[in-house]
Amino acid sequence: MRTDKDEARAALWLWRRAPFVAASLVFLLMTALYAGGQRPLYYAIIRAWGVDPFPWPFLDTETVLSALRCWRAGIDVIVVNPCDPLARVFDYSPLWLQLARLPVTTAWIAPIRLLVRGPFLLTLLVLPPA
Repeated sequence: MRTDKDEARAALWLWRRAPFVAASLVFLLMTALYAGGQRPLYYAIIRAWGVDPFPWPFLDTETVLSALRCWRAGIDVIVVNPCDPLARVFDYSPLWLQLARLPVTTAWIAPIRLLVRGPFLLTLLVLPPA
């Protein structure tokens, strides 16, 4: 038989997972819109959030990947990065440039951004209570 204490624990358990569930649902919805070819709706939602959308999502991921491509081509990306779509210089740790040994191409953008977003969403499960 469930007690009030058990119900309170169950409610707290659900409440503590609400950020993860909400963020995951938004992420899945936006991914489905983008991948499903509903780009006008995807861009309209992004604009409603006050963000000027770029032709592809997760521009920050491309910052690192573009630096790796240029670095491998012999360009000092800390000074200039012509491979970046916005010509941003590389302002991350130079240790990331060691990944230039991998055959990074623009085809890596989608898989890498999904690989990064999954662990981020999982960190929402360990948020302390508000």
